[in-house]
Amino acid sequence: MKPVHTLLALSLVTGSSAICAGNTKHALFRCMMTDYEKTSRPLLDSEQCVANAPPVSVTLQLVVKAFTKVDQRLGTYELEGYMRLRWRDPRLAFNSSTYCHPFIVQTSAEGLWVPDLYFEHSVSLSLGAGHDGEVMYIYPDGSVVWSRFARLQLRCSMSFGQLPFDTQNCLLLSGIYSDTAADVMLTWHDTAAPLGPYISDFNTVAGEWRVVDVRGEDVRHAPPPKSPVSEVAHLI
Repeated sequence: MKPVHTLLALSLVTGSSAICAGNTKHALFRCMMTDYEKTSRPLLDSEQCVANAPPVSVTLQLVVKAFTKVDQRLGTYELEGYMRLRWRDPRLAFNSSTYCHPFIVQTSAEGLWVPDLYFEHSVSLSLGAGHDGEVMYIYPDGSVVWSRFARLQLRCSMSFGQLPFDTQNCLLLSGIYSDTAADVMLTWHDTAAPLGPYISDFNTVAGEWRVVDVRGEDVRHAPPPKSPVSEVAHLI
């Protein structure tokens, strides 16, 4: 597996540590956005050196609802479903006793820090945005769940030496593009089911292929002299 070179953005955020309170979503969100800097990751403060700040823990879940295509000539396959990322941003914490709902619902992540996720074997990637397939849940402790519709076309190194009984092992590698593991730590939400709970229902893919196994793994590797890169991988 070749190293993926990343950039380390040295930035600090200045803001109040007070917990926001309000009885409407508008009032809460206006308070949260006071001095909020979306280019600075969570868990930094104005007096803390970036090197001493703990990394942000981000979990990835791909809930695949369909394998829509396998192209043997191009060596690609297509997935369709939902991509969910979870992390905690203390700057978004709020007082739930003054708000009548257990969480805030946003239809866009605009203005907020979000993980810079990439898929190494991606040919094309289509993600929902705004009212078209995107939703974000913010909880009182600052926990965030960001869910988007996703359609991915991915490369797979295929061989056909035993037609029609070939087995293809396809690796999907995902990571954080602009931060190292010292800043953002990416892991699977559930390594036992990295593609969600529906994968066992896919008896056939594109009429002739069958999913027989899915395995997820959290990996780290270090492209010297930078800090280790945090990535997740699954093999189907």
